[in-house]
Parts: sequence; structure tokens; C-alpha cells
Amino acid sequence: MKLHGRTALALICAACITPLAHAADCAALAKQAEAEAPAFSPPSSYIVGGAGRLYFHTAPGPACRDNNVFVIPNDRLAGYAEFHGYISVMYLNPGSLKSYLGWVEAKRLQYQGSLAPYAPPK
Repeated sequence: MKLHGRTALALICAACITPLAHAADCAALAKQAEAEAPAFSPPSSYIVGGAGRLYFHTAPGPACRDNNVFVIPNDRLAGYAEFHGYISVMYLNPGSLKSYLGWVEAKRLQYQGSLAPYAPPK
């Protein structure tokens, strides 16, 4: 199949624009979720259930998956808000102490209770 002039240019431009449009859609969705999702107060504690990797998303939607950040079963997460079947979470890697923020699918999380503020014993 031979592509000519405008057709080839249109395909090249579409390939360049699609990732930009995707990023804009995810940014808009993240902004919407931030404005509309009720926050957990206090934050909640979760354990990852199911099998395999649970990928983080930059926004609460399937198209916004970050293929570089994931947790595995039995990892512990702090949850902050829920929106459209996703929960805003933070994961603290116990080895590196590096933290990761994002959205994960709620159906893979097992609620463990609230993360109440620490009160030292009297």
C-alpha cells in the first residue's frame, strides 16, 4: 500500500497528536477528580489484593495508566479519595522510602481501616 502526500502527512500528524490529546484528557480528568471526589477523612489503609501487578494511573481512568509504576499483592497503600471506581493512593516503598502518588482500581484493594492521627500515650 503506497501512501501519497496529504494522506501520509495526516497519519504522521495523527500519531503525534494522539499522545498529546491523551495527556490533556488525563490532566482534565485528574483536575475533575480533584474538584469532585470526596476526600477520606482520616485517610484509609488498604492492602493490594488479587493477583499480579496493580498499575498506578495519573488520573482515575483506564487510558491514564502509568506502565512504569505498580504495586503487587500484599503491598500497603494509604487512600485519600474515591472517584469512578478508582482510589487516590500513596505507596511508600519500604526499601527505598520513595513514595508514589496516583490512582489505582478500587476493586483490587482490601480496606484495612482508617489512618487516624498518631496520639502519643499519656
